[in-house]
Amino acid sequence: MIRRFSGLLLLFWAGYLPARAQDSGLTVIKADQPIKIDGVADDPVWQQAQAVSNFYQYFPTDTTTAIGQTEVYAAYDDKNLYFLFKCYNDRPGKYITTSLRRDY
Repeated sequence: MIRRFSGLLLLFWAGYLPARAQDSGLTVIKADQPIKIDGVADDPVWQQAQAVSNFYQYFPTDTTTAIGQTEVYAAYDDKNLYFLFKCYNDRPGKYITTSLRRDY
């Protein structure tokens, strides 16, 4: 099931994103051992991975450079596909909400 999901995810990533995203340069590297999923990016494989950070936002203005910096890393081993997302907030505490609109 994981392999099937990973394959579908790769097809989505490679074939169905806008042309600008296909040029992102995401490099997926092989991990020598399984990566520990604990919310801490201290596995050695993440030190070797290259970040992709050229993202665009679609709301409130379409295809403008994203306001907040985000970095994405990708790795795989014999059984899994891993992604690490580092999302930075230059104004912590400004965005406070108790509910969010969905499906707009």
